[in-house]
Amino acid sequence: MSPEGITPVERGQNKEDEGLDLKQLWSRIVGQWPVYLISAILCILGAYLINRYTTPKYKTKALLLINTDNSGVNAGLESVMSAIGYYNPRLDFENELLVMKSHQMLQRALDQLHFEVAYYSEGKFLANEVYPNSPIRVEYDPAHPQAVGLLYSLQPKDKDRFVLKPLEKPERFYSFEKRDGVEMSAESRASFEKVRGTFRYGEWIETAGCRFRVVRTEHVKVKDEPMQFRFRSNANLLEEYSKRLTIEAAAEGSSGAVLSIVGSVPAKDRDFLNTFIEQYIQFGLEQKNVMAENTLNFIEGELVKLQDSLRLVEGLRQAFRTEEQVVDLSEEGRSLFEQFTLLEGQRSEEKMRLEYIEYLVNYLDKGDALTGVVAPYTVGITDPSTVSLIGQLNEISTRYSTMRLELRPGNPELKRIEEQMRSVSGLLKENLQGAFAQSKLKMRDLDVRIRGLENELKRLPEVERNYLNIERQYQLNENLFVFMMQKRAETGIAKASNLPDNQVVDSALTAKDPLSPRKGLNFAGALVLALLLPTVFFVARDLTNDKIMSRQDIQKITNIPILGIVGHNDRDTTLVVTRHPKSSIAESFRAIRSNLKFLIREKDDSGTVFLVTSSVGGEGKTFCSTNLALVLAITGKKSLIVGMDMRKPKIYNDFGLNNSVGVSSLLSGQCTLDEAIQRTEHPHLDVISGGPIPPNPSELIMGENFSKMIEDLRKRYAYIVLDTPPVGLVSDPFDMIKFADLSLYVVRQNYTNKELLQHIHEQSRKGAVKNISIVINDYNTKGSYGYGYGYGYGYGYGYYEDEDGADRRKWFGRKKRHKA
Repeated sequence: MSPEGITPVERGQNKEDEGLDLKQLWSRIVGQWPVYLISAILCILGAYLINRYTTPKYKTKALLLINTDNSGVNAGLESVMSAIGYYNPRLDFENELLVMKSHQMLQRALDQLHFEVAYYSEGKFLANEVYPNSPIRVEYDPAHPQAVGLLYSLQPKDKDRFVLKPLEKPERFYSFEKRDGVEMSAESRASFEKVRGTFRYGEWIETAGCRFRVVRTEHVKVKDEPMQFRFRSNANLLEEYSKRLTIEAAAEGSSGAVLSIVGSVPAKDRDFLNTFIEQYIQFGLEQKNVMAENTLNFIEGELVKLQDSLRLVEGLRQAFRTEEQVVDLSEEGRSLFEQFTLLEGQRSEEKMRLEYIEYLVNYLDKGDALTGVVAPYTVGITDPSTVSLIGQLNEISTRYSTMRLELRPGNPELKRIEEQMRSVSGLLKENLQGAFAQSKLKMRDLDVRIRGLENELKRLPEVERNYLNIERQYQLNENLFVFMMQKRAETGIAKASNLPDNQVVDSALTAKDPLSPRKGLNFAGALVLALLLPTVFFVARDLTNDKIMSRQDIQKITNIPILGIVGHNDRDTTLVVTRHPKSSIAESFRAIRSNLKFLIREKDDSGTVFLVTSSVGGEGKTFCSTNLALVLAITGKKSLIVGMDMRKPKIYNDFGLNNSVGVSSLLSGQCTLDEAIQRTEHPHLDVISGGPIPPNPSELIMGENFSKMIEDLRKRYAYIVLDTPPVGLVSDPFDMIKFADLSLYVVRQNYTNKELLQHIHEQSRKGAVKNISIVINDYNTKGSYGYGYGYGYGYGYGYYEDEDGADRRKWFGRKKRHKA
């Protein structure tokens, strides 16, 4: 290895080997550490600001156990329904979830919570909602329109007064009593400006668009702080909580439901979830008690009528006894009375059954839901099948009424429930038809027996007969009254013994850590982003860059060997090798001189010709030619540099010479070789400049004088360096290459286009150019993008020092760059 860390001659890699070089990528990252440091600082600062000024959101959860076990009187029916394909216990659980998600349930909870007014504390950047310990409470008139969605600012002035101002213009007015929007005229909207001003706590603030007052609470702090508040419509609250509330099964196959809500006010979310669950359980209990409530209402109505009838008959009975002096019945009358009482009581009960059956049949024929029917046991119907069917149909009807409010007509779930109702109704009608026929037969039998007793009654004296009829009516009403009182007591006991089907397993509990922002995750993401963004930027820019940036770029294009690498020259002279012999650039040319031994074999009887060219102007071709000639001359062997660029001669300027004669004069026969050669301050280096610009430089090179000049120069000098024009602009270098022992192709970092290098590669591949090597000029390990390639060429890193000792490093170690 040479001191610069490269092999004597680096052969190019296969140009198709263009995979991602991880070592090179890592070198770029390391070399560009200031950019990554700044990126990390900015990203971490961004993560900090997000964590600091993003309102935390917490997840609050509760666990509810939903009882779908309908064992008991409905077990037989469920077996039948399962057999015909209309009953699935899992669907009961899913239906309950639908009921829980309904707006009806949300509305019940919100009616208990009164979230119509939200309170906020003013911060420097954010306004945080205050709940439940707000220092103020806004009381409003629900019958009066209020501006909803509008944010009010409240600035305490003293203990009795405050300054109020709306922060926005009112857009919508709302009636909390009607739960609907209110249209306001332009004048009414304009009157809203009266809200702006100073008011007293407890004072009613009233305009056409609002009526409320602000009162202080027991949560007032020692120092009053500014507050904000806004009114929220019922529809807005329903929409918000409908989106935020999530209800899902606790586990597959279980009947547990997990209720969760994400928000920035955990206490408010806990209150909502607990109230929501409480209302859901209460709703379920109410649904279980619907029939009991209807039965109690029915019994109460019957009792009122019976009391009136009983009071009337009792009055007649007392009056008859007083007028007719009847104290007691005869033995025969008492016997008939007891028989009448028994049969008429049975007949009354049977009549009630018939009327109840007809009432149910009419209900079913109309297709009405059985949510308002009277319990069958009230009228003495105890058939288990009928009772079970009525209970099942009542449950399905209640569920259908609830779900119909949430689901659109034609919904598959509604259709399924409707089909269940039709199936159960059909089974119930069949049972009722049989019960109706049986009850009719019993009624006819009782009527016959009663008529027989009435014939026997005719044998009694008229007074006793009349008294017996009054006593019969009295006893009948009294028995019915006692019967109804008994049923009321039984219904009340049944209602009181009803327990909720569902129970709370876990009340609402808020997670300790916020769901967002996730501080640790944000900082980790910031670090990843800090690495990713610059890397993506640099790699993308590198991929889209069409300039040569590194050895690897050259090796991917061509297999022409790289002879050496020349660093960046920021001095005001081209003659770096002699003027700054201790510089890193001088050392790079010494390395090139050493590498030449591996490419050419020197001859004692003839000099060696080196041709230096490039793709276009500005790549440092003349700079490299001059310093190459100088470094060769330093060895003590006679050297010559020839300015073959006759179109733009300039090499003489670097040595302080003139251009009156030169190559153009020599090739055109206007001067001799000795006249064209100029001496330099270096004893072993001569120069032939380009000379006056000729009209036909290409023809001069193609002439015989050029080959004769080269032959003569080989005899006089050990090393001849030809500084030629760029091959990308003219064809002259290709005519001269055949006279050179070695051609040097100069490539400048961040300047030479990759397509131009491709051109010389094609010429080399075809054999048009032989024995050619590449010199990389103006190479900076940081590269034009600021990322290093990490191959340790050693230029300017302290191993070689500038003679003047000047520290030319700028910000983050970068150097000011000049044209080479």
